[in-house]
Amino acid sequence: VTLASSPVEDVTEFVGTVENIRFAYLDSAHEQEHALEEFRIIYPRLTDESLVFWDNTYKIADPGEDQRVNGALRVIMEEFGGNLVNFPNASWSTPGQALWQKKAFAKDWNSDSR
Repeated sequence: VTLASSPVEDVTEFVGTVENIRFAYLDSAHEQEHALEEFRIIYPRLTDESLVFWDNTYKIADPGEDQRVNGALRVIMEEFGGNLVNFPNASWSTPGQALWQKKAFAKDWNSDSR
């Protein structure tokens, strides 16, 4: 387990040191563009089975405001596809958590696909 904190430069440096990322917990700045930038940095290192965990996913912004993590997830689903499971009532303030994965479970999900 390696922790890489924001700023984005730390995440970029970390990604350069690993072959793949099996699990990422993205919970730094909550602005839409920042969340998207972090995701785009880690995306090339994600395997089909990798999980990305998001916090503070509830839609709290009004139209015209920064759509925050919720908006980032909507863009990610448009640009990258994948599977998203949203837990809108989990967490406290801002509520919401979500898990994202490129593809559904492999047919033989017991295999070591690292």
